Amino acid sequence: MFVVIADGLWRGLLLIALALAPILAPVDAAPSASSTVAALRLVFVLLSVGAAVLALAAGGRASVGRSAPMAGALVVAFALGVFWPTDRWPLARGLWAVAPLLWSAIALEVWRSTVARADPPSPTRDRVALGAAALALGAGAAEMFAASPRLRSCDVFLAANPGFEPAVLQEATRLDQEGRRDQAQARLARCADENPRACTCLSSAIPAALDAHRFSEVVGWTDRAAACISARRLWGARAEALAGAGRVEDATRSANLALQAFAGDPHAAYALAIGRRARGDARGAEQAAEQAIASGRGNEARLFLGTLRMSTGDLAGARAAFEAALSSDPRSAPAAYDIALLDQRANHYRRAREGYLHALELDPELVDARYNLVVLTMGVGARDEARHHLSELVRAAPDDPRIPGLESALSSGGAPPP
Repeated sequence: MFVVIADGLWRGLLLIALALAPILAPVDAAPSASSTVAALRLVFVLLSVGAAVLALAAGGRASVGRSAPMAGALVVAFALGVFWPTDRWPLARGLWAVAPLLWSAIALEVWRSTVARADPPSPTRDRVALGAAALALGAGAAEMFAASPRLRSCDVFLAANPGFEPAVLQEATRLDQEGRRDQAQARLARCADENPRACTCLSSAIPAALDAHRFSEVVGWTDRAAACISARRLWGARAEALAGAGRVEDATRSANLALQAFAGDPHAAYALAIGRRARGDARGAEQAAEQAIASGRGNEARLFLGTLRMSTGDLAGARAAFEAALSSDPRSAPAAYDIALLDQRANHYRRAREGYLHALELDPELVDARYNLVVLTMGVGARDEARHHLSELVRAAPDDPRIPGLESALSSGGAPPP
């Protein structure tokens, strides 16, 4: 509690400083985990507040009454500093409340101070006081006008607070529309990391993370996001992440709960398919994978189904699943690779070679496709081409344990590895 209050007072002081010069935004001060830093901040704030109290007391009751608007503005700033939800809102947003109050109080103080010094009172002095007060208000309005584009900018919001969900969603949409999908997903993932209550960020970041097999990351997000998980919508995604991370029993429990709440949850069905395969239930895994595809899980489930069918000897069914995946996403390197693998097993050399080359066009770092090209070309005696593919494999994955066997087979003129 001490750390929270200390950092809240520090944020309030920063908010006052920003209210005087909002063009300096973004500035943020997230709650500090260091009690030493918090103590230093608290001492600084207490000294500042104490100096202000002494100054007011020295001026007598009249000064205190006259400065009530200024005191009110300071109280609002410090209250916002303590209670502002920094995990969701950047501190700079508080300027919309503090800056007008502070500048109005300054204008009123200028007016009253100027009039009070007029002895004897005169219309000229009144006009000077009015002009000075108007000038103070004008300065505050001009600063807010100049700062407004920055205070509304997604870049500013995200620089101060990467977990500010409204700005992240707006920025991710813009990046996606510009074709920069990877950057959009990185923004969403950072938001999910920074703000456990950013449920829309989380639900938007999870599909790409699951497709990239970043299962531990998704499990970590859902572990922290209690408010989002309680809504049940993410139970299926969590189940799939648990299954991918090897926690099959936990995944099965989560998947069953998700399917009880939402009978057509595609992630839950896919999690059941992974779990059943891990337990050796190939037929049950295939049924669950088909259900996941029918529910909309997409190419991950199609590729899984094809691999499952290939492992049970159903090569025609496997090809149908892989071709459906490639038809759904012509840029799917794994689907192109799996089709080429089936062609290689069927001894269709030309089709397999073209399939592996196409998979490498889609993903130049797909080392299994490069390895299989070495084996394939060695098998038909095209050793010059095999050496080329081996050099590319060494460049892409110099530590691949299969390289020594290939090098030995090529140098000795022997048969390629199985």
